[in-house]
Amino acid sequence: MKILMKSAFTKTSVQSIGPISMTLYPGLNGLVGPNGSGKSAFIQLLAHCIPLHSGSIKYELDSIVLSVSQTRQQRGYVPQDISIYDRFTVQKYLSYIAGLKLRGVKDVRNTIDFLDDFLEIRPLLNQKLGEISVGQQRIAMIAQSLIGDPRFLFYDEPFNNLDIRQRKNLLELLSVLANQSIILLSNHLVEEMRGCYDQIISMKDGTITNISSQV
Repeated sequence: MKILMKSAFTKTSVQSIGPISMTLYPGLNGLVGPNGSGKSAFIQLLAHCIPLHSGSIKYELDSIVLSVSQTRQQRGYVPQDISIYDRFTVQKYLSYIAGLKLRGVKDVRNTIDFLDDFLEIRPLLNQKLGEISVGQQRIAMIAQSLIGDPRFLFYDEPFNNLDIRQRKNLLELLSVLANQSIILLSNHLVEEMRGCYDQIISMKDGTITNISSQV
């Protein structure tokens, strides 16, 4: 399993990203850099939320290069900004996202069972998203990213709005997932996670400036 980037380049309305050439393997990859360095756009590019203008990005699973549609079936993404449907209950929200991913009730149930061991989502299921805390909304967004057991996970500041206990439990969750998934997350809490990353990727002005192994 890997993500292979060769001279990957894109340009948003705010800045240019790349060209970037690198390979990501299963593990927990931290993306750090100052505000405006391009972290969010880079994650969006990998998550197929913004288009690639030149170069290439290939996603391989079991030594097979995936198509765009296959990649989308195998990716989970949580943006930095909360994006939810206020009037949906958490259960309905997860079922709706599962439908978009062409997944079923069993996939939602499996996700709830798995996530509840770490972030206690079950008590939220019958509550409306617009009536729970921002931290609880973020837990719901993390849950939707895991529906279908995806192998490519992209998180933009996932620890925002979580308390200390929730951050610790999320870190434990990510460590478990990293055994069988490629995880890329941006995070300003570098010191809190130091020693937990497999590698730290530093970014500035839309380019990768350094990749340091932590193992």
